[in-house]
Amino acid sequence: MENPLFVIIIGFVTATICSLTGSGGPILVVPILVNLGMNIKVAVGISLFNSIIIALPSSLGYLSQSNFKGMIIFVIISLTAHVIGILIGAKISNKINLNILTKIVSIVSISSSLYMLILALI
Repeated sequence: MENPLFVIIIGFVTATICSLTGSGGPILVVPILVNLGMNIKVAVGISLFNSIIIALPSSLGYLSQSNFKGMIIFVIISLTAHVIGILIGAKISNKINLNILTKIVSIVSISSSLYMLILALI
């Protein structure tokens, strides 16, 4: 299952689905791929690939509609926090219980979806 071509195709497919549906991207993709039997580090790599694919067009759209000079501090803080998150995640990724992670992600995903549905109906 960890054929490089297959991993790249899965990355493109999941990135496309996540960007078109507005779903949680890596938060949803990692537990799904792990439950399908993929190695946790490969699943995290695919989710990071998703983040790049999703972030590039949205960043261009946001930047074309905003004043970049006023955002430079936020960009620096965001990039710094992203790097710190990646480093911490890389250290603790093998220590996470996948059953608990899957249940937490499921509960949060269903709860947020129901919340958004209720707001849309009101």
